[in-house]
Amino acid sequence: MDDVIPDLHNLAPIYLFLLIAGGQVGLPIIAFTYVFSKRISRCSTIINYCVTWIIYSVVYSLYFYGGGRKASQQLCVVQASLIQGAPPMAVVASLSVVISTWSTFHWQDHDHPFIDRIPRPLWFFMILAPPYIVLFMFSLAFGLFNIGKGLARPTNGLYCSIWLEPDSMIKLLVPSFCAAIMIVIVFFEIAITVQYYRRWNKIKRAFPLVDRKSSTTLVFRIGLFCLYSWASLSAVVFFL
Repeated sequence: MDDVIPDLHNLAPIYLFLLIAGGQVGLPIIAFTYVFSKRISRCSTIINYCVTWIIYSVVYSLYFYGGGRKASQQLCVVQASLIQGAPPMAVVASLSVVISTWSTFHWQDHDHPFIDRIPRPLWFFMILAPPYIVLFMFSLAFGLFNIGKGLARPTNGLYCSIWLEPDSMIKLLVPSFCAAIMIVIVFFEIAITVQYYRRWNKIKRAFPLVDRKSSTTLVFRIGLFCLYSWASLSAVVFFL
């Protein structure tokens, strides 16, 4: 076993503050604003993205919600299994966002009679359900793997995880999956950037006398999301 793990229990207040303030207070406010505000266009993938990160923060808080060091072994097993599914869920939700954005640009430039015939409920299921399916599959797989082995235990005093041998190939499953999805996300981001640039040039050529400026807020949001993607990809490569 990898026993050289620092005890970070003294950082629990900061750890919980970040999880609760960001994931369980801030993100619900953003999600409810998207849902109920009449001044903001409702983007289902963005709302879904917020929901997945709310779930992510709750998953990483379960150990303390269950009493911290007094938490039951059953709760520890549940959290350890869910923690294996939470990162894949979040990264697949990010993929849904970029696919939705890419399709918005792409469909406006091309005719897709087959895609147009997809029922709207089915399309919403195809774009919104995958994060939760991935969460269920990874959590179930690691939960079944842990049965009878007693591998779930508190890690560094902040949460429970499944302890594996340092050379276990199973440890690579989650970061490998996340890295593969992040690479796909980066390719879609490049495609979105190219499409946006082409459309912007087309508009300028069609209306040369009109003074048009690109949206600063849009560029900022796209840049921020790309920065998050590259940082996440670097993180999962580091774990690999």
